[in-house]
Amino acid sequence: MNYEEITKKMIHIIQGVTEDWDLEVQIGLQTRLSADLGFSSVDVVQLFASISSGFQRKFRYDKLIVDENGQYRSELTVGEIAAYIEKSLSVPE
Repeated sequence: MNYEEITKKMIHIIQGVTEDWDLEVQIGLQTRLSADLGFSSVDVVQLFASISSGFQRKFRYDKLIVDENGQYRSELTVGEIAAYIEKSLSVPE
């Protein structure tokens, strides 16, 4: 699966998670989960569960949400998550 396919699938999953939220945001690679979509930490966990289900694979999200200094990241973009999934899918389980 290439980056474009992953991105399309990611956007579809996010649209499913947020379908009842009355958002007027066009979701793209630069869309921020918290600032643009209003995600809480619980919503991010729900999204990660939906992503794992959608891709039929478990991902190590700790590597995505913790920065190189060991601090939790306060914001993620759709593009960052898609890039992480692409990288993770290239590594055998």
